[in-house]
Amino acid sequence: MRLKKTLLLTVLLGLPAPATAQQPQPPVGDAVFTRACANCHKPGQTEVPPPEALRAYTPEAIVNALTNGKMAVQGATLTTADRVAVARFVTGREFAAAARRA
Repeated sequence: MRLKKTLLLTVLLGLPAPATAQQPQPPVGDAVFTRACANCHKPGQTEVPPPEALRAYTPEAIVNALTNGKMAVQGATLTTADRVAVARFVTGREFAAAARRA
């Protein structure tokens, strides 16, 4: 009986940890921008706001444009987390609600 318990314990300890223990990493804003936005939003661009002009917007305005505004078609390919990450990246700012909590 003791041998069975020892064997069972050895097998259980040798099993890998469950995959659910790892949390997915949030998207990185610069990677999202490079993949989904940079092709059109280039420095010196005049037809669409270049990256330096996007810094003048709030993160909320960027998310709104990607969700409901002029960029909604392009934003439809992004997850909510992608939109938030790219908004933080292009503006260089946190969302107003997050800033008030800090």
